Amino acid sequence: MRWLMRYLLVNAGFEVIVFQSDSFLIERIERLNPDILLMDLQWPPSERLALISQLRKSVNFGAIPIIALVMDKVQGEESLRVGATAILRKPDDVRQLPDMIENLILQPYSRWVKSG
Repeated sequence: MRWLMRYLLVNAGFEVIVFQSDSFLIERIERLNPDILLMDLQWPPSERLALISQLRKSVNFGAIPIIALVMDKVQGEESLRVGATAILRKPDDVRQLPDMIENLILQPYSRWVKSG
């Protein structure tokens, strides 16, 4: 699935960098300062949800769009609850990914920032 998503995004003109989970993931993301993040909630989903929550609390990433790639409705709801901007069910909706990213990047970030 990762290779299909990468193929679709590269062919749509996006630069794609893939990270494996490790203890330096936040630091690597901060160094790159990406326009958008895709977070695959594949095993272990609890770590990914915690990472989304941690990124949302970060000064650098509080407003960056995060798309959570989920397997079911429950994962999608949990992802949105902890701060994902959007969800995409895999494998069903993967072909929509390039359009979703383009739309999210073009929208002002302030739309996703929770006030108060």
